[in-house]
Amino acid sequence: MKIEGLLISFIPLEEEHLPLMVKWRNDPFVANTMFDHGKFTIEKQTAWFEKTKSDITRKQFIIVDKKTECPIGAINLMHIDKINSNCDWGYYIGEEKFRMGGHAIEAEYLILKYAFEELGLHKVYCQTFSYNKKVISIHGKFGFVTDGVLRQHFKSEDGFEDVVIMSILKSEFEKSSKTIEALLKIYDR
Repeated sequence: MKIEGLLISFIPLEEEHLPLMVKWRNDPFVANTMFDHGKFTIEKQTAWFEKTKSDITRKQFIIVDKKTECPIGAINLMHIDKINSNCDWGYYIGEEKFRMGGHAIEAEYLILKYAFEELGLHKVYCQTFSYNKKVISIHGKFGFVTDGVLRQHFKSEDGFEDVVIMSILKSEFEKSSKTIEALLKIYDR
């Protein structure tokens, strides 16, 4: 299955993508946004892939830039709960030159659209470090609300970090989607 927008598409995560994911996860910019400790290795990434590839509560994709047809990041839905109609999600843009210019915004839009329209979920939630103000702001523009803060929840090299929990309901996404679609058309020029 392929999910496609104006700037990017999602393709299923395959084993061939793992070396790229290791490179991206070891990038200091990306690593600073992750809840994992330590350096990533191909062995660690392969073990994760083997453990998660058959997990029916996950949907794992690689983000591909449509112009260059190059992989630029990864995006996942996790803990898909069909009974309670919700899931967790996360993503990163691993290729630095694609972190600006609408790729991240469209990735968030497409994964939310997929979760609500294709999977029929009611709510999508996420966790973000409190210092990641840019991502918190982007989530807010989509209609995410802050559900709470897990104080000093994650131990980093600098001490303990707060984690912000945010969520968006299908009805909130529907209200913001037209505005986001108009914004994405600007980036498609």
